[in-house]
Amino acid sequence: MNTRRRCARVRVRADEDGLARVFHTYDRFVHTHDVPDDVRRDVYVALEEIVSNIFRHAGAARHVGVTLAIDRRTLTVRIVDDGPEFDPFSAPEPDVTQALDDRPVGGLGVLLVKKLTDQHSYSRWGRFNRVVLTRSVEIKN
Repeated sequence: MNTRRRCARVRVRADEDGLARVFHTYDRFVHTHDVPDDVRRDVYVALEEIVSNIFRHAGAARHVGVTLAIDRRTLTVRIVDDGPEFDPFSAPEPDVTQALDDRPVGGLGVLLVKKLTDQHSYSRWGRFNRVVLTRSVEIKN
């Protein structure tokens, strides 16, 4: 059984060019390692939600670092930013049974992240936010 880990890292400025580099790195990584399409798409949506929220709402975040790691059974995405402390998983889940017009704005993206990943966590390390997302995956090579 081959359990070697494969990794990619990118550290970018919290701006439009940085966002594009994060997604370019992700795309190249998952295609290089033949991540199945369903997992690739689901994790992309989760990554996009977390990173886009950092870029849109963190305000003071200057940099974002993303580490991608894969072994035969798990794809792990670590997202670190230097913005104000914010745990995206701490908010109550939105009531999706309410009519759209009656729902408060927000929360659906994080709910989607929770549904598309197997595990998700937040921690604050010093002056850095750290979000970790994992998804089970079977890689053939």
